[in-house]
Amino acid sequence: MAIYAEITNGTTMKRIETSRYKGGDYLDLRTYYQTDHGRGEWKPTRKGLTFRPEELHTVAAAVASAMAEYAERLAEAATG
Repeated sequence: MAIYAEITNGTTMKRIETSRYKGGDYLDLRTYYQTDHGRGEWKPTRKGLTFRPEELHTVAAAVASAMAEYAERLAEAATG
């Protein structure tokens, strides 16, 4: 398992990582919470998405399209 990104906001965190479950490899995007009112360890919630390796090209293309759309919106907003 490898962790590729962690985005923390107070006592919650979004993590992107690879995992193995019942012999299969997956990419997992999951929300975690911190125990002990923000002073304890990070635990996964049921909130998240799991992708099989053969789905990643579709996911990556969708993320790239969304990023291009947001960049276009930002450019339009900057020009007025």
